[in-house]
Amino acid sequence: MTKKKKILSIVLLSLLTLLICLTAVHLIGDNYAMDYAMSINAQSVNDGVSFAKSADGSPATVTTEDGTLKILQLSDTHIVASLFTRGTDRQALDAVNDIVTATRPDLVIITGDMTYSTPPLGNVDNSKAYKALATLMEKFEIPWTVTYGNHDQDPFNFYNTATQTEYYSSLEHCLLYGADVSEGEGNHIVMFNNGDGSANTALFMLDCRGYSFFPFKYAHIGDAQAEWYKESVTELNNVQSLVFTHTPLYEYRTALSLYKSGSDEVQYLHGAFDKRVASSDTAGKMFQYIVELGSTKAVFCGHDHTDNWALKYKGVALCYGMSIDCIAYPGIALRTEQRGGRLIEIDSDGTITLSLVPQTNNYQPTQPVVL
Repeated sequence: MTKKKKILSIVLLSLLTLLICLTAVHLIGDNYAMDYAMSINAQSVNDGVSFAKSADGSPATVTTEDGTLKILQLSDTHIVASLFTRGTDRQALDAVNDIVTATRPDLVIITGDMTYSTPPLGNVDNSKAYKALATLMEKFEIPWTVTYGNHDQDPFNFYNTATQTEYYSSLEHCLLYGADVSEGEGNHIVMFNNGDGSANTALFMLDCRGYSFFPFKYAHIGDAQAEWYKESVTELNNVQSLVFTHTPLYEYRTALSLYKSGSDEVQYLHGAFDKRVASSDTAGKMFQYIVELGSTKAVFCGHDHTDNWALKYKGVALCYGMSIDCIAYPGIALRTEQRGGRLIEIDSDGTITLSLVPQTNNYQPTQPVVL
C-alpha cells in the first residue's frame, strides 16, 4: 500500500470512528440530568392539598384544606439530557426547584415542551429528559400534570407521547391520563372540588398536536378535541373552567392585532409583548365553543418563550405563561426577564386571580389581576 493510500485509509477510518461516536452520543444521550435531578435537595411543599387520580377515565380531582387552589403554570422547561447541555439542563432544573419552593403551589401544570431532545444538541432519547424533570417534580409531593408541546412530539424522538403518558400516569403525584378522544394524546380534566365535594373549577388539559406536516406548520386543537371539550362542559353542568395547552390558539393573533390597533374589543390585563403569535394558521372550533358555552374564563399557553401577556377578548382571558427555557432561543440562558411562571389562584367562591412570578423578582407574585 502506498503512503497516500495509507493516509487516506487513516483519514477515512478516523472519520468513520468519529461518526460512530457521534451517533452513539445521540442515541444514548446523557445521564447527567437525571443524576442531577436526583441530587437536588427539594422539599415537600404540600400545605394541605389532597388529590385522586383518574379512575376509568373520570376526571382527576384536587381538594385543599382551606378551600382555595393555587396553581403554578410552568412552561417550556426544554430539558435536553445531552452531553453538550449539562449546564443548561442544570440551570433549568434549578429554576423549577426554586420557583416551586418559593411559591408553594397546590398544583403545578406544565404547558408543554418539557423536553428538547434534538439531533443538533446531541440527544434523541427524550426519555432521559422527561424522566429527569419528573423525578424532580415528584419530590415536591403535590399533584402536577402536563400538556404536550410540539417538541415533546418531535418525529425524531425515541419515545412518542403515548409512551410518555404511560410513564407520567404511573407516577404517584402526576394526574395525567388519556381521556377517550380520537385526536391528540393526554387530553384530560382535573377538577378542583370544594370541601363538600362539589365542583368549583374544571381544568382542561389539551394536546396542541404538534405539527401539521403538509404543509409544515403548527397544528391546531382538533375538532374532535373541541367536541370532547363541549360534551364535557355540558356533562359538568357548565361549571366554571380553565383551559391549558401549549401552542396559543389562533385567536391570540386576533386579540393582539386588535389591541395594537387600539380596539376597545380587547382589554389589557398585564404582562409584556415581544414576538409574534406563533400559532396555527387555522382557528378550528375550540374558541368558538369556549365563547358559546361561557364556561371557560381563561386559556393558558406557553410556546412563545419571551411573551407573558394576557388580554381579555370576547370575555375570555387569553394568557401566556412565562418560560423556564435556558437553551432553545439563542442567548436565552443569560436572560432573566422572561424566566418564571404564572400563578392562578382560585378562591372558594370561584374568583380567579392571575399573577406573574418572574425570576427577577425572586419568584414572588407581581401584577395581580382579578378576572
